[in-house]
Amino acid sequence: MHESTQRPVPGVRATQADPVGRVSALPDGQARRRAAKAAREQVTQATPQAPLSSQRAESWLVGAAMKRPSDVLPHTTELTPDDFSREDYRHIWEAISALVQRRAPVSVVSVAEECIARQTIGIVGGPAQLDQLAAEVDTTAGKSVEFYRGQVARLARLRRHAASLATEAAAAYGDEARKDPDGFIASSLSRVGQASSETKVGGLRPLADVATEAWQSLNERLSGEWSAGLPVGLPGVSQALTLHKGDLLCLAAPPGTGKTAATLQMLHAHAATGLGWCAMFSLEMPDEQLVFRLAAERSGVSTHDIRTGKLTRDQLAAVSSALGKLSESRILVDSTPGLTIEQIAARVRRAKFQHGNICSVAVDYLQLMGRSKTLSRDTSKNDWVGHNAQGLKELAKTEGTVVVMLSQLSRGFLKLGREPDLHDLRASGEIEQALDAALFLHRERDDSQQNHGGPPSSEWGLTLLLQKQRNGPRGRWSARFHGPSMTIREAT
Repeated sequence: MHESTQRPVPGVRATQADPVGRVSALPDGQARRRAAKAAREQVTQATPQAPLSSQRAESWLVGAAMKRPSDVLPHTTELTPDDFSREDYRHIWEAISALVQRRAPVSVVSVAEECIARQTIGIVGGPAQLDQLAAEVDTTAGKSVEFYRGQVARLARLRRHAASLATEAAAAYGDEARKDPDGFIASSLSRVGQASSETKVGGLRPLADVATEAWQSLNERLSGEWSAGLPVGLPGVSQALTLHKGDLLCLAAPPGTGKTAATLQMLHAHAATGLGWCAMFSLEMPDEQLVFRLAAERSGVSTHDIRTGKLTRDQLAAVSSALGKLSESRILVDSTPGLTIEQIAARVRRAKFQHGNICSVAVDYLQLMGRSKTLSRDTSKNDWVGHNAQGLKELAKTEGTVVVMLSQLSRGFLKLGREPDLHDLRASGEIEQALDAALFLHRERDDSQQNHGGPPSSEWGLTLLLQKQRNGPRGRWSARFHGPSMTIREAT
């Protein structure tokens, strides 16, 4: 008998995944279903070749929990049966967890009795297998319970991540993804991020667990990591306000006051800490213009001279040096206009996969963000903007980053001759409720122009107003905005 050969379908290009071009020749519905099935099978077939588990760590934990429960169980409260890859270990951990919940003693005998009551004693291998697991554990070895617990937890997250990727790969061939590819990608990245997240969001938790995490966070700060949070990088304010993971800061000012320059100055200070990358979403200004502003800040050359190219030899050398240093900075920029909160969140998560930790995210500015597709078309602008502010706060919490949200102010307070406050946020909606801190820039009157009719000054006085700080005092500071270098400096 001769082997049957598959011939390519005429007019259909063959690919590596479909070498004879047969899937491509099928009707759209059949092709997508076959491609989805192939994606799931590819992940499934890869699992036996590279098992995402540590049998040594899992067997050590279940054995040690039965042998020396008082030394092991206090350090493994966050582990669940699903964190174990083997079915027998999952059932053993379920029995152990049930005993702990009832405050019953944990031992080989009690675990065996619990498995008998649950009718899983056969699955776990019987009492003899439980006894052997406990006997083979060397609790005096160098490896600690924290080491093995960490291994099991990390590999469990990796398995969830792989499973989520397989599910999303299959769903990408569905009708819903084809109808709205961008929306599917954004929601897919969110689902993958939640599935592989280290922390389990939601649900009632014992206060003792939260207190333990708070103590660990305090130790991190005392040891130097995020010790003082992220500096604000503006004169005077850094002494009163530091930013920590999960914080949402609103930087608000009328147009032409210097809020974009203040934000770039702030991100420069964040990047200099070495705690991670900073992301700048400029919904109004092209990224090239942002770079020119940063170059002006670092070189001392005016942005006007840089943009027009009218530079002396010394100025050109200074700008070249500044651009060279910027190429080494840990700042990411995105000038796509009209991004929605879902798109911004998806791009932040993608940046984390590509670059590592994102310590701060800036959005310039709130009122230019697009309307979320989850909102109806008749949603008011106030509710729309409030929804985006709440979404940025949620982004800060779920991604463990700082979000700096720029916002315009209504011009009404200028006519009244007073300083701005929270009520002057344009289309405020629910903005105030989402904020951890609110910093306002108030431009002082230019007396030379007001009284003498002179040209607008390239430098002016600013009052920095910390109008809200959830965990600290409010305050006010004087500063100067230097127009040529687009920087905010100490008042002289």
